[in-house]
Amino acid sequence: REKLMLLGDVERYAAQAVVPLLDKYGLAARDNEVLRDMGQVDARATVVNWDMLLAGMRQTYPGYLKSFEKLEAMAPEEDRALLSFLTEHEIAAIKFLDIEALDPSESAQPLRSYLATDPAHWNAGVE
Repeated sequence: REKLMLLGDVERYAAQAVVPLLDKYGLAARDNEVLRDMGQVDARATVVNWDMLLAGMRQTYPGYLKSFEKLEAMAPEEDRALLSFLTEHEIAAIKFLDIEALDPSESAQPLRSYLATDPAHWNAGVE
């Protein structure tokens, strides 16, 4: 449950980091209530089977990563640092999944590292 909460923190942190881009282009993020409901569905799923939830994430997250990379590649240069930070949240989540499969005691490290990174100083992988 703690790790699921940490994943949620990463999602919120990434979403908050790109608010300036949403504002710049007149876009809106998903409603917080919708996101909370989605998180509650995932939380209930962990009660049923953590391994199945992780297996589903392993199947879907690489596709999300490709989408983020495509968005980053097509963006104007001035927007790429923030979009790279957004992409990095998916990389951290995938690293979490990889480590969770091998050594669950260390799997939260990529998520905590992402949360410790300041998006204002992020520059395409250079913290």
